[in-house]
Amino acid sequence: MPAALAVAAPAPPDIAARAASATLSCIARTGLARLTVDDVAREAGVSRATLYRAFPSKQALVAAAAGHEAARVFGLIAEATADASSLDDVVTAVITVGARALRASAALAFVATHEPHRLAPHLEFAGGDALLGRLARGLAPVFRGWVADPERAAEWVARVGLCALLSPAPLVDPIDDAAVRRFVATYVTPGLSTPDVATPDPEEG
Repeated sequence: MPAALAVAAPAPPDIAARAASATLSCIARTGLARLTVDDVAREAGVSRATLYRAFPSKQALVAAAAGHEAARVFGLIAEATADASSLDDVVTAVITVGARALRASAALAFVATHEPHRLAPHLEFAGGDALLGRLARGLAPVFRGWVADPERAAEWVARVGLCALLSPAPLVDPIDDAAVRRFVATYVTPGLSTPDVATPDPEEG
């Protein structure tokens, strides 16, 4: 079968996780430009053929690793907001937990420092809109029950968090819980629409 028509087989969960971790480790050491499938295979402890069956290109590996890492961060945020008692709690956790996870990423730090041109297309114009859309869909579940439009609220909070994280002089330190909570309570949650309270049916109870 011609390579252009080849379809990658779904990777077993353990291989997918190992490949994602290995890809991020390789990027943290040498960046995206020098990343190879062979390097990832060695780092993951699997054969080149095994990796190629599921990830036929470097681009496929990077996309899978990014998706795996995004799912991990969304999971951390979901865990942090599970016992939230207010919308302020939810928004604060989304910003601070997300910011800490991104700052802790050695792979992202390497690319941001040495290959910033590779990040720019994902942060500007159409690429930025696509990124915000993915963040909105991934974060929407933690806003359900708290706001009238979870996906729209998630996108707005993602915008606020990214601005604080990427700005050279942010209005608030995105990993300072107390400062973020004050900022959120003053400038963010007042602009989020809460769900309409259902009117009790007089015939019930």
